[in-house]
Amino acid sequence: MKGFVFCVEQFMGGVVAGVSGRVILLKWEDGENNTKKLVPRSSRHGQILVLALDCVDKWILSGDMIKSMRLLTFDEQQNTLEETARDYETNWMTEVAMVDNKNFIGTDGSFNMFTLQWNPDALYKEDRTRLEKVGEFHLGESVNRIRRGHLSPQVDSDGPVLHSHIFATVSGVLGVAAQLKPDAWNFFSKVQDAMRQVVTGVGGIKHKEWRSFSNERRTGEAKKFVDGDLIERFLDLDQVSMEKVALIVEVPVEDLAMRIQDMSRFY
Repeated sequence: MKGFVFCVEQFMGGVVAGVSGRVILLKWEDGENNTKKLVPRSSRHGQILVLALDCVDKWILSGDMIKSMRLLTFDEQQNTLEETARDYETNWMTEVAMVDNKNFIGTDGSFNMFTLQWNPDALYKEDRTRLEKVGEFHLGESVNRIRRGHLSPQVDSDGPVLHSHIFATVSGVLGVAAQLKPDAWNFFSKVQDAMRQVVTGVGGIKHKEWRSFSNERRTGEAKKFVDGDLIERFLDLDQVSMEKVALIVEVPVEDLAMRIQDMSRFY
């Protein structure tokens, strides 16, 4: 096989690989002496370097060194990989993950994490072939792996978390990116805003500035992300500061502390 293999994932009983600027689908076939061999089945060109892949059912999400993310679909009848949608921005991807076939997570070389969404029911064809950016957040770490899962053994379907992914960074950090249910999102967004008003960052750096999305082209305020580290700092505040935060959120201190503790169990 010509090219350098950057990533490999299981896919529909076979394997999908990022080989230089191609996404290649391979299948297992019987070889000599009861062995198995991988045989190319289909491929898709058009990227610079495919550094990351993730798969759900017939869908493949690829992350490129420059061309951000694109969503591919495998047509079994035609035996082809077709491009369904893509992010038209330039992003130097380090890792990608699929929440499902419409919602995606990516991390870039500027230490950001962001989310994209595909709308297959959009009115115009141009919008149906576009991955729209929904959320963005400066993580401050270079992520080299994202996998579905959670760190806590206590997972409750009735809890505040819809989906959870674990991410690992080159510096050895393990973290969780969790999709919250709407009511939990609204509540903890309010807590985050209150914490920003009460807590002073290290060296006087404002939390909102530190978490702002930033790359070589632009800087923008973080959106659609709640910083779990900041939320959990509430439990370490003195009583006076706790009361200030609780007053802004309009929840008693004890109830707020309990809800934050409960939330941390679902990571």
